[in-house]
Parts: sequence; structure tokens; C-alpha cells
Amino acid sequence: MVDSESGERIPFVNISLEGTAKGTTSNEIGSFVYNSAIEKQQKLIFSSIGYENDTISLDGAVANDLVVSLKPKRYLLQEIIITDKPLTAKDIIRLAQNHRDDNYYQKPLNQEFYFSSTTFLNNDSISFNEEAAVMVYGENGYKSSNSVASHFYGDIIHMRNTTGNPSKDRWYGVGSLWKSLGHNIIFDKANVLHRTNFYELELLGVVNFEDQLVYEIGFDCKSPNASTVGYGYPAPEAASGKIYINTSDYAIVKYEICVSRKKSLIKKKDIELYPYGHRLIQTFKRYNGKYFLSTSYNYNHYTYTNLKNKRTWSSGDLSILNSINIEIESPKVIEKPIQDIAIGRSFDEDLNFWNSFNYLVQPDVKMFDCYSLTHSFTE
Repeated sequence: MVDSESGERIPFVNISLEGTAKGTTSNEIGSFVYNSAIEKQQKLIFSSIGYENDTISLDGAVANDLVVSLKPKRYLLQEIIITDKPLTAKDIIRLAQNHRDDNYYQKPLNQEFYFSSTTFLNNDSISFNEEAAVMVYGENGYKSSNSVASHFYGDIIHMRNTTGNPSKDRWYGVGSLWKSLGHNIIFDKANVLHRTNFYELELLGVVNFEDQLVYEIGFDCKSPNASTVGYGYPAPEAASGKIYINTSDYAIVKYEICVSRKKSLIKKKDIELYPYGHRLIQTFKRYNGKYFLSTSYNYNHYTYTNLKNKRTWSSGDLSILNSINIEIESPKVIEKPIQDIAIGRSFDEDLNFWNSFNYLVQPDVKMFDCYSLTHSFTE
């Protein structure tokens, strides 16, 4: 996926099979794999924030090394009259709050996801990687709740560990899926959508997404703490990002935030932890008039310094959640709680499965480092 004008790669492009809920996304450098069967005359639709859609007919097959170019499309605020009375950034986010239950599916559903959990050392080598195809059952859909665990259930369809060191911790690797669901801005209360008064906001402009106008709002948290940005000890010291809201129905279509945390001392080992922080990127897609989570990238970065010998090293954990398909007509009830999804898991890999499944291309983790960018969204 590339920008037709600059030639630069476009990250996180939604790729959907026309007329269905099936799809995938490109990764952070615009690469993607589409292995699902395509019937003759079916089309793939490519859409991304700030670009015009592109539709390609593939006549039953996706070509290898296919390059898709998207045309950028942005607007100046003064060029567009959205309402008789101009809205402020705060007004727009309040409207997104008020329309949340109308915009996001509130009934039982199944959603098939690709999920991966990877640990990197020094932003280079991969020390741990698990990935899986997972079927999730939400008994209340995307209805807001104090706990994702209280109404989400799941089954692992297939999984693999590519580093040969599967974890015994049920909440690590694929077992951490519930954490990625829990960071969803629609469910979570500690973010700019639900704690708007604690943020400085700026309406940056209007961009195109799926041939509709979308507000682009920058934000910077004035009081970063566990209740405003969702992270506790060590306390966050800064949090900033962007939120994109549809001008017609006030649905959130993309959310991204960078959070940096204060220095922390691991006293027993004389180790200082800093910089330490997180980058979260989420996109949402519309199907049958309602919105569903499309992708979630959650990157946690840690830098350690031994205070005795001054040796420094870093590590990072990247979780990727990518929607593959949605079933709302006849969802299958699943009874295993989402926190227990890794119990009884198997590592018998079937290569034929991955050859017909829309997994994501392994990302370059350096693309997710944003600590030098903290505060830059609204400057």
C-alpha cells in the first residue's frame, strides 16, 4: 500500500471483501496477506484515513506482489460547512459519547480475529512469538462495561509458537487477548472519550475515510494518571494522541495514543526503568450500519539501566488484534471466558491452515516507538 503522490508506504489500511464482513489490514509498513477465497467478480476495497478508497477486481485470485496506490484527500476546515454552528473539538467528542450506543453493535456476535503476541529484545531480535486464529463471542456486543471479561468469551481455532518456547502463563502470549480487547476505547473508561475534561483538545482538520468526512482531533492529557489514561504505577508523565470521528454519525473510526511513564527503581536489583511507555493504535470498520473493532496495535516499551555497571538494555511487547470476519445473524455461543482462552491450548501447527488464513506480516517494531513524539500531536 503506497501513497500515489509521495510513494510512501501507508500503514493500517483496511482491506475488505466487498459485500461481506471479511477482511484484513496492512501492517505498519503497508504490507498485507490476503489468503481467504475470493469468488469470481468479487472485489477488494482498500480504505485508509486521509485517502480515497480504491477497489480492485481480482477474478478469484490475489496477485503476488500486488501494489495498491491510494490518493490522499484532505480538506481545510474553512472549506467545509458541517453545521450552521461550528463545533469545537470538545463538542465533537461529547457527541461521540452520546452516539456511542447507537454506533457500536449492542447485540450478541461472533468476531473472528487474528491475534499475535511478540516480545522483542533491544528493538531487534524476537525472543517470543505466539499467534492464533481466535473466535470471540460477545453476549452484549460492544456495549460498554466495567469489565470486558464479564461478557466476552472465546475459542482458539488454531495457533502456533514460532520461537519454540511456549509460555506456561495462561495470561501471556495468546492468553493476553483479553487485555487487548480491554484497551478498546469503547469499553475502557480511562481515555479522552470518557475523561474529556482532563484533556487539551485541538480540531486539526477534516480528512477523508471511506468516502466520508472525518474530524481529526489532537489531544494532550493535562492530568495523566490511572483514571485518565489507564496506566498506574509507575505513574504516567505524559499522554497525547489523535482521535478521528465521523462527521455524519460521530462514530470513532481511529484512535491513537502515546503514553510515557515516570522513572521507576527496581530497588532489590538496583535497576532503573526509563524510558517506559506505550503506544496504542485502534481502527474501527462499519458493517451493516454498525461499527466494530478492526485492528488494535498495543506496544509496550521498556528500557533498563543497571545503576552499578551502567549497562542498558531494552525490551518491548507488541500485541496485534486484527478482525477477519463478523457474524451477527446466527452467532455461536461460546462458554469459555476470554481470560481462560489459553487453557488447554495446543501447539500442533498445520501449515495448510496458515496458507488459507489472513495472518498479518511480522511488523518492524521500531515503527511503534513514539516516546520522542509525545506531545507532538498537538504542537
